[in-house]
Amino acid sequence: MLDAAKEFDRRFGGRTTAQKFMVVFTDAYSQDDPVDASAKLYQERVKVLAVAVDDARQPPDHEQLKAIATDQK
Repeated sequence: MLDAAKEFDRRFGGRTTAQKFMVVFTDAYSQDDPVDASAKLYQERVKVLAVAVDDARQPPDHEQLKAIATDQK
């Protein structure tokens, strides 16, 4: 998520006046803990939407989805 957030930088075409918005597609079983990255993005005013990729054998971890998203709903 932090690597993707670099795209918001002006050097890469980011606009300082534009709303920063990130959509994360995930099964919600991250190899790394996404909480720190989400907190950093929140501080930088990036709105994050977490979209679960469902698997019938392994339902998504809803707690991790809530931890990633800006809005807990």
